[in-house]
Amino acid sequence: MASNPAKKILVIGAGCSGLTAIKACLEESQIPVCFEKTLDIGGLWRYSDDPSPSNTAGIYRSLVINTCKEMLAFSDFPVPDDLPQFLTHDKMLLYFRLYAERFDLLRHIRFNTEVRHVRKSDDHVVSGRWTVTYIQHESSDCVMKCRNVQKVQKVEGHDTESGRDDLEASDVSGERERENKGNDQREERPGLTGRLVGIKDEDFSLPRFCRVMIEDFDGVMICTGHHTVPYLPSFPGAEVFRGRILHSQEYKVPEHFQGQRVLVVGIGNSAVDIASDLAKTAQKVFLSTRRGSWIVPRTALWGIPADMLANSRAVFSLPARFLEWCVEKQANLRMDHQLLGLKPRHGLLGAHPTINDEIPFHLMNGRVQVRPDVAQIHPQSVQFQDGTTEVVDAIIMATGYDYRLDFIDPEVIRIEQNQVDLYLYVFPPHLPHPTLAVIGLVQAIGAVMPISEIQSRWFVRVMLGRVQLPPREKMEEDVAKKQKDMDTKYYQSRRHTLQTFWIDYMDQVALHLGVKPNIGCLFFTDPELAIKCYLGPCLPAQYRLQGPHTWQHAASFIKGTMTRTFRRHPQVQARSDDSSSDNSNQLHSSSKRRRGEAVPPHDDVNNVMTTAKESGSPKLRPHLVSESSPLKFAAGWLCDLLKMSRLPASLLLLSLCVVASLWWMASN
Repeated sequence: MASNPAKKILVIGAGCSGLTAIKACLEESQIPVCFEKTLDIGGLWRYSDDPSPSNTAGIYRSLVINTCKEMLAFSDFPVPDDLPQFLTHDKMLLYFRLYAERFDLLRHIRFNTEVRHVRKSDDHVVSGRWTVTYIQHESSDCVMKCRNVQKVQKVEGHDTESGRDDLEASDVSGERERENKGNDQREERPGLTGRLVGIKDEDFSLPRFCRVMIEDFDGVMICTGHHTVPYLPSFPGAEVFRGRILHSQEYKVPEHFQGQRVLVVGIGNSAVDIASDLAKTAQKVFLSTRRGSWIVPRTALWGIPADMLANSRAVFSLPARFLEWCVEKQANLRMDHQLLGLKPRHGLLGAHPTINDEIPFHLMNGRVQVRPDVAQIHPQSVQFQDGTTEVVDAIIMATGYDYRLDFIDPEVIRIEQNQVDLYLYVFPPHLPHPTLAVIGLVQAIGAVMPISEIQSRWFVRVMLGRVQLPPREKMEEDVAKKQKDMDTKYYQSRRHTLQTFWIDYMDQVALHLGVKPNIGCLFFTDPELAIKCYLGPCLPAQYRLQGPHTWQHAASFIKGTMTRTFRRHPQVQARSDDSSSDNSNQLHSSSKRRRGEAVPPHDDVNNVMTTAKESGSPKLRPHLVSESSPLKFAAGWLCDLLKMSRLPASLLLLSLCVVASLWWMASN
């Protein structure tokens, strides 16, 4: 029987969602074509000093991700062992580069290519195909001040080997074309047209030479994210303010505000990060908030990353009110939210939490002060809702983003007030064919990277008919139910239109895909793995234990989680022959990377797995890894926890009695 021909799937964007979308297509032996409008991968995580609004990578120099590396990793590619627990933006970009190199993703990306319009093809009702209009810029320095370009030349062609369209024009020759021209293998394709045009100022900020292309695709994956179009609220008097008003997307470094009085509007993660950053150089920082917010640290008891404790199946099986009470108490251990004017009316689970470690210190030393919502802006000052006024030199609006997909026909996807009707935040339910998906347009309490990955895996298999979607009526009912639940669980805000809990959402998609781990069955076949999947953090690797495209190291990687988390860094361990040999592979890969040499694809993964195998079985219980008795395993696991936690002697003695009781029960 002849196999179906591979489908050509367009991936829009080469950030973290775009990269995993390419890989998902390759796993199913399809043909991904990724359009990236800039010159490099990474999207939001590619930091630049350029503060202009045109720089879509709106991150600041001091940014550190709020999710630990165990929880943000792609399901079959752990973060290298020599990277820290919480990654700075440059380490995140390094991880994406390693991922792209490991799975050979770069050759499927067309850089300097911007999508302008996506519409249904003429035969969409039958084929489900999409017609895409896009602009292919000639080179990185193609923005020229040429206003009167009248020559238009139509040509046809397609570079099937490198994945780039080759259009020749007498007046313009791009850098990429000159580099790749000798390797071109062209074939004519119907429906692919191009023209060399000069874009005028009314279309773009500067005219430029570019190729306007039209091409058909079997499927489209939109991976542009939702942190690209800043949302700026309007305040009375803003037009007369003599200082600078900017969005947090434009903020880069605190030195630009040396000695100034700065107002930061907002109480989300960016607002609190920026306020903490400015506190080191500015004269005074004011943090304006309408409702307040619960602020939780990145780490919890014994320095364990908080998201590793929170995103646990056991934790989320607790009653919601009890869980909320526990986390609120933990948040108040760091600072009194009521005393500092931050305590909101809603509970901690009623909004997306704000995560920061520094703000309590700056609030208590007075460098940052909390103020209510802005009422009026004057030429040199700001008046707040409580009637107080503060003189300020600059205002930073950390007020979030608009969710926009301007290149899609409104009849396909319509976004109003940041609300969009998508089944499980992926599929437009009204389309006759499931050939278009939005990847990463979800706001979960957890990392988006594993979410984008499982969404991509799901979409590709649905598009190929290997997984079926529910009927349209069921999908529309689910969309309406989720919107109603959101109105009930969260306070009304533009921010809470795509909100979901990480484990709950991952399990929903995994159930459709057939990769949700069966804890009950695991308990009888591998009790250690079952207990660590349930009691421990819900690592993305859990979704590679079964179903399509499993990862052979998933089980051992999950079992070694706590060992990796509590292992001392090699640089602070006592120097000895044993410790040097244990870390030789890891340091070898690190030194290679520093010298700019290529690291073998599996080096980092093998380093993690080797360490897990060597240190995953503490000396207290060397035989328990293969032990089949759940009670014996539970006792051994508790021994490890006690060993690592350094509890007081009295508590340790009591715990040892519990351990002895468990052993007695297991042996009888």
